[in-house]
Amino acid sequence: FIGFATTIHQIVRQWKYKDDDDDQLFYTRLYLDPGLREKLSLNLDHKSRIFQNLNGALDEVVLKFDRNRVRIRNVAYDTLPIVVHGNGPTKLQLNYLGNYVPNGWTPEGGCGFCNQDRRALPGGQEVFHEPHIADSWPQLQDHFSAVKLVGPEEALSPGEARDMAMDLCRQDPECEFYFSLDADTVLTNLQTLRILIEENRKVIAPMLSRHGKLWSNFWGALSPDEYYARSEDYVELVQRKRVGVWNVPYISQAYVIRGDTLRMELPQR
Repeated sequence: FIGFATTIHQIVRQWKYKDDDDDQLFYTRLYLDPGLREKLSLNLDHKSRIFQNLNGALDEVVLKFDRNRVRIRNVAYDTLPIVVHGNGPTKLQLNYLGNYVPNGWTPEGGCGFCNQDRRALPGGQEVFHEPHIADSWPQLQDHFSAVKLVGPEEALSPGEARDMAMDLCRQDPECEFYFSLDADTVLTNLQTLRILIEENRKVIAPMLSRHGKLWSNFWGALSPDEYYARSEDYVELVQRKRVGVWNVPYISQAYVIRGDTLRMELPQR
């Protein structure tokens, strides 16, 4: 809600319930009381001129593209709300909208936040590191202490192998990034890892696709049973008509996870 501080203070002073009681029910009862509604000048934004609640109204909300900004449009009332609220089961849709609104991606400017909070990496040219490698290679060529070789005799599934690798990163406080790359994945850009690290995200993946097909290594949305669903912008992303950094519910095949994210936010398999 929105209003003058004095009025909001009068509203919250009406609370006479427990801390864990339903606050939404409290506000509903206030509004349904004719005397309080008139005294406090309470009004509902029935046509979503200011607020748009996504829960129960997903079919009413679309993106409205201008050249240099993107708005939310309520098609039921043809309004352009300025505050979007996504709770409960609508949070994934809120993530999708956040990829665009207000300046996440625009037709004129493209990605609006791809250069924010980037991590600067020093130049890693071969000439610079060549003497270091040449000096160390005779001692390291027979073994690498930081590498774990897992052969077919261990009969690990791909998932178990990933879990093992992530555990190694979790246990090493000097592990800054975990890079997972499936065996059937081919990266043609030699700067892929550098680009991903420079983006400085907790979790990030390059977009992979197959020539002439709409297959990719990400899902744009989830179905009600939490399986694959095609998002409205999926084709544009896979065909690279829209280039940027996107918040999506699922990635696979190749991705980078920050080491501190594995240790602090994803400590369990």
